[in-house]
Amino acid sequence: MESFAPESFLKSEQIGLEEIIDELATEISSKEDSSQMAAAVVAVKSEGASHVEDVKKSTPRENEDTKVSGTVEISSSEKDEKVGTSDEETIAVGEDAVGGRDEAAFVQKAQEDENKAKDGVDRLEKPDVSDVEQQTRDEAGFKNPAKGILKAIFSEFKKIGRGDGLAILRLRRNLVLVALIFLIILGASGALTIKNKRDKEVLERFDNYVLAASAKYDEAVAILDLNKSRAREILVEAETEVGRAIELKPKDSRVLDLKNKISTKLKESENLSKVEFKTLIELSSDVVSLTGAGKNLAAFTKDEVVEFDRLGKKVDETGTGEAVSRGFVFDNKAFYLGEGGIERVDLASDKNEDVGRGSGSDLAVFVGNIYILAGDQIHKYVPIEGGYSQSADYLSAGESFEGNSRFAIDGSIWVTKGNSVLNYLRGERQSFEISALSSLPGKFGEIYTNSDSDNIYVVDVGNSALLVIGKDGIYKRAYQAGEFTKVSDVVIDEAAGKMYLAVGNKILEADL
Repeated sequence: MESFAPESFLKSEQIGLEEIIDELATEISSKEDSSQMAAAVVAVKSEGASHVEDVKKSTPRENEDTKVSGTVEISSSEKDEKVGTSDEETIAVGEDAVGGRDEAAFVQKAQEDENKAKDGVDRLEKPDVSDVEQQTRDEAGFKNPAKGILKAIFSEFKKIGRGDGLAILRLRRNLVLVALIFLIILGASGALTIKNKRDKEVLERFDNYVLAASAKYDEAVAILDLNKSRAREILVEAETEVGRAIELKPKDSRVLDLKNKISTKLKESENLSKVEFKTLIELSSDVVSLTGAGKNLAAFTKDEVVEFDRLGKKVDETGTGEAVSRGFVFDNKAFYLGEGGIERVDLASDKNEDVGRGSGSDLAVFVGNIYILAGDQIHKYVPIEGGYSQSADYLSAGESFEGNSRFAIDGSIWVTKGNSVLNYLRGERQSFEISALSSLPGKFGEIYTNSDSDNIYVVDVGNSALLVIGKDGIYKRAYQAGEFTKVSDVVIDEAAGKMYLAVGNKILEADL
């Protein structure tokens, strides 16, 4: 009690025992041998001469006012209870000791009474200051963690003013806790704000897609009987909007119902035309390739190239001297895959020459470059002085093509594979999907397009049809005829509105 002169606080009208106990605990905790210390605080309450109840008669079991919680407080009974004591046991609060006892005797007597109180508690451990602090933190945290921490911080500021070194450490700890709490609150608030904003944006986009799809669907239904072709175009646009909405909410019942309605109307609006072919020209052997040759057409058979006009009249016949598997005419020269590799024959002079070694399932020429479709690659031959360069791989990554895969070139390369069409540009595969088909296609074979057309024409061998597909992937219409199951090549003349098929040894013609 060296740091606490009793007269400094007993004169106060209102004695803050809680603060006194807290300060006493702080002082003890700063001592090196604090673990061996204990403290007893005796509160003497009376009027006038101030009498206290005989401490020896009070134990923790008998007096509910007695508290042991890091410190031991022994209180008197209610003011109106008068317990008789001898003059020697009466302690008067003032400058003079009563009953001949000095201050030292008073302290000794209080210590003896405290020991007696401790004996009345079963297995009560010596109170530790850290337990007091932990209890204070637990009680504060149970009610409100932030409030408890802030209260502790203000308390530590007061202790720092008295030179308590441990208070500085505790203050730092509490400040860190406060900072962490605020950071967590700010982080959670920011994350919630961002999530709500993102969810709102997604919902707005979803609603816009659904509204657009619904409006287009209603418009298509309104004109379906008047203009099937235009109604189908609008339905395809509606299907695109629905697809975007499904990407955002795949399980939304409203958008799934709309998708089913659009699919049903697409099937109703399907532009399927029956085609009747007539024979344009009949040759002596089966045709393996059919290609345009300026204003004329050219057919490759097993051993010759036959050129004829679009009325079916033969213009020229040139022998190849070997078996031909595929061919293509460019700049009045016929290129073909023969037994020895790639050959070229001049249709004007009939001069034949080797181009290079190579084999594959199809051949095409574009701006003078020769392309060969092989099993897992497209080989490219570039014209150089005195002939052609060695073959180079066109595709940056190999692809497993099929034996009946065919290709067409318009600046990019279109290749059929199974029931899909692959598109490549500068060797890189592009994103391309066929949409608006009411049923799955069968197996694709021959394909035709050129740089002047907005469409690709694909023979669906499995369904005996020729599909017209925009280069944006939208299916437009189909032509159906049994001849498509036996076709070996196809040429489309959009300007003349004609299609030409090579079937067996015949070249067939029909209107688009």
